[in-house]
Amino acid sequence: MSILPLIAARRRLLAAEAYAANAVRFDGSTTWLNRGAAFGSDFTAFTLSFWLKMNGSDGAAQRILRTRDGDFWSVQRTTGNAINVSAANSVGSLLVNATSGSTNFTVASGWKHVLLALNPGVTGDWYIDDVGEGGSGSSSAGTIDITRSDFDVGRTTVPSVGQYLDADLADVMLFGSYVDLSSAPNRRKFITADGLPADPAEAVAAFGTPLLLLSGATASWHTNQGSGGGFTENGALGDGTLPVTL
Repeated sequence: MSILPLIAARRRLLAAEAYAANAVRFDGSTTWLNRGAAFGSDFTAFTLSFWLKMNGSDGAAQRILRTRDGDFWSVQRTTGNAINVSAANSVGSLLVNATSGSTNFTVASGWKHVLLALNPGVTGDWYIDDVGEGGSGSSSAGTIDITRSDFDVGRTTVPSVGQYLDADLADVMLFGSYVDLSSAPNRRKFITADGLPADPAEAVAAFGTPLLLLSGATASWHTNQGSGGGFTENGALGDGTLPVTL
């Protein structure tokens, strides 16, 4: 019996274990990313994954992702220290207003992994650090309009100026499709059984190219390896602490 398949499987296992995510630092006042053009393509369902470590301003709203000309798409850490995702259709009618459950996202919380999959009006799941938790809010079926004129990462400008993100981020992924997170093998494409970052290449291989994939070395982290288009770095992203040290 040939041992080559066993050797190949072992190599794949070692490669998966060797992945170490790189985190970048948004400083809460000067660093943010912007795409000054239409972003991605509209979708009716989505899956969102990112690693977050808050570094300051507990109890203050801080934007993670946002379409600049309104909350057609918004991901934020709320004043209640939860994660909120809101989305609207092309005429601004709210389709999604989803807030995570009991987990706090504060400086003391350290690294947290956020995973949300939503088929609005049908089904959806929050998983924080690979644990399912009930959220709150509402959703209804429709086409989410994400192709706005500007798309920001790490702050907002309209309607309220600022809300800069004071946090470390790693492996931000947004898919314009629904992934069944009740399946542990599906979650393993985002987070390992040990609670560490999975190589984004695993999610890409399983679910296709995402609209947004911010990952890799600090110098090129902002460029977007997804299909939605590139970003301009404003200020200078710093090196964050690595999620692999959870």
